[in-house]
Amino acid sequence: MAKLVSDYRYERKFLVTEVDVAELDALVRYHPAVFSGIYHPRSINNIYFDSLDGTSHLENVEGNASRVKFRIRWYGDLLGQVDKPVLELKIKRGFLGRKESFRLTPFYLDESQGNHNFPLKNHCYTRNCNRAVFRRRVRSYICGS
Repeated sequence: MAKLVSDYRYERKFLVTEVDVAELDALVRYHPAVFSGIYHPRSINNIYFDSLDGTSHLENVEGNASRVKFRIRWYGDLLGQVDKPVLELKIKRGFLGRKESFRLTPFYLDESQGNHNFPLKNHCYTRNCNRAVFRRRVRSYICGS
């Protein structure tokens, strides 16, 4: 089923080089539009998937207007029981983007399990899984203040 244009939202990213992080934070916090956070501070964890040749990464770096990014996202601790993982397809068409989300079965993420589980370094690894060969990147950060 085709998605309606209204399912998309505008997504813009800007490279800011003339001010430091603290100045930029103040500009946003004290802007007349009264921007505010909508979520409490929390840890956001992602596992991004890509082909072995890095197609998804290259499409992003080269600024391809139409692309799809696959990731598993969850909130809370990076390690341990992941109760509510979600597979997300991030679809971009020009400045418009949308997500399709699919609930996954809970899993346990443990660094000591080595190749039998997801790697916990902030760089790419490869793995052959049921004949589908892919790369993945684990990223965790805290959002909100």
